[in-house]
Amino acid sequence: MLIQRSDYYGIGQIANHCDLQKLEIATNEAEDFDLEGLFCDFWEEIKAHFSDDPLADPWKTLIDGGKFESCNDKSRTLKGIKKIIAYYGYARYIILNSFNDTPNGNVSKTNDFSIPKPLKELEFVADKYRSMGFAEFKKTMAYLCLNKDLFEGFESNECKPCGCNGMCGNKTKAKGYGIRGRNVSKQL
Repeated sequence: MLIQRSDYYGIGQIANHCDLQKLEIATNEAEDFDLEGLFCDFWEEIKAHFSDDPLADPWKTLIDGGKFESCNDKSRTLKGIKKIIAYYGYARYIILNSFNDTPNGNVSKTNDFSIPKPLKELEFVADKYRSMGFAEFKKTMAYLCLNKDLFEGFESNECKPCGCNGMCGNKTKAKGYGIRGRNVSKQL
């Protein structure tokens, strides 16, 4: 496992008494499937640098996050690979944590003082965290594209001509989460 429980700080609601075994499973799945799918062959190179001591720039910024200058000379921030893993891991943990394996099969966790959330609601929350992880991935790709000469082995068709993966402008396409506006007209 490349990250620790402390890397989840500020992401979601991980209880002090959370199921650490399920959190580890979710984290491993995020590393093995989500991050490998996002970074393709470069993922192996990234994983190899997690054990560098001390971690030198530009790898420190890539893995732990930090500031970088975008192609329009604006200061940008990325949270780093550890936070991307945490977002994707937490999305997986939300679903995984609601089930327990028993001799009679998987069951939903319950007790006298709680009611399990419906699976659709859990999937909605998990998708929200997966989307946040992907947004951080896009920032990370911008950093990689701007600094591709510093990362041997990094190749991507995703890098835009300006080198910062489409994150050059000051405008955003982000909208309020879950809010959708439309005109309503009354027909007589």
